[in-house]
Amino acid sequence: MATTDSIPTYEISDLSLEYNVANQSQMEAAADWATSKSFSLTPHRANENRHQLRARVQSQNLKEDKPRSSQTAYYDGSDVVVIAFDGTATFEPRRASILQAAAQRLRDQGLRVDGSFGSLSSKVDRALADKTGRDIRWSGTGHGPMESLIRHPELSENTQWFSFPSEEMNILGGAEAFESTEWGDILRDATHSYIGETENVNGALKTLNDILAQAKQQGKNPRFVLLSHSSGGTSLVKFLEKAASLKDPQGQPLQFSAALTIDPVREAHEAVFEGAGEYILKGAQHKWNDALEFIGLPQRPVSPPAVQSQIQPETLYAPSNVDTFLNFYQRKDTQGMKFGPQVGIQGSPVVGAVNREVSDVGTGGHGEIALDKHVESAFLRIVENARAFRH
Repeated sequence: MATTDSIPTYEISDLSLEYNVANQSQMEAAADWATSKSFSLTPHRANENRHQLRARVQSQNLKEDKPRSSQTAYYDGSDVVVIAFDGTATFEPRRASILQAAAQRLRDQGLRVDGSFGSLSSKVDRALADKTGRDIRWSGTGHGPMESLIRHPELSENTQWFSFPSEEMNILGGAEAFESTEWGDILRDATHSYIGETENVNGALKTLNDILAQAKQQGKNPRFVLLSHSSGGTSLVKFLEKAASLKDPQGQPLQFSAALTIDPVREAHEAVFEGAGEYILKGAQHKWNDALEFIGLPQRPVSPPAVQSQIQPETLYAPSNVDTFLNFYQRKDTQGMKFGPQVGIQGSPVVGAVNREVSDVGTGGHGEIALDKHVESAFLRIVENARAFRH
């Protein structure tokens, strides 16, 4: 495990010259094609939750014309596999596979994306919104590290990405989840979280086992990189702990190449309760200031409500089965998730990891940090290193 203060850097001067840059219409066409293909292979099902849809989507290969009947996650033989845990309410089951397929579509046409004509992630979100008729939440892992990965043709070509939601109650999954969630579901989610049997972590473990089995059959030895944003950080740690007994295709104890956490916080439901308490407390402090002003006494400064940055050794730490653990966090956010009452979200250090506080962010730092150049550089370097040392 990395315990030094060094953070890897990545230069982008070595991009292949065989690719031309895709323009906006070409990117939009690729996003539309991949979205249509996704819905063709995995049609919408009423009353299906995000975990069930995620499993169906991950079993398909968007290069094929017919759906696979197996519920086994499809491994395409890539050198590197990224397992990512999204932040609260930002997970979209189809996004990762569609974004990868759209990028591959462009590469097959001799095209790449570099940001000149906007984000391919944003175009995929737009295509999904058009198809589903609902807003698609911005994703820190999707618009940050994944977008940076697909802008590098050789790395992207040899990396497969699987996304999962953070450990959170389904009621926190957005407006549709809120409307369809019943009290029994809330109790079940709370109980599963308490005993450590959450659908997101168990689903990621099943996907991992599916990949390992296929890799053994193919004679492959992929390296695994773990990634998270926000409340996905605690899910990443729990995933590592539950994967401690697994073996790689050669029968050796499975060691993960690297983990990168971006602005990690405690479990989503706990963070929500902390944020609500902060919001009420700050409101009371403002009321007290009103009373002080009324009687002519000086008011006291009130800091914005926020989920505070803090060391959490029981939930945010670096397990021994990961070679390198990097963590980036910030303490300037005051906007949080930018919907509902505004409560800032400030990330925390990870015990035993290489920690770096990012100060060059604004009041929306909890999202901005996912786009930080140092985070992007570190992610690309660990993917490149994982590919180089996969044997």
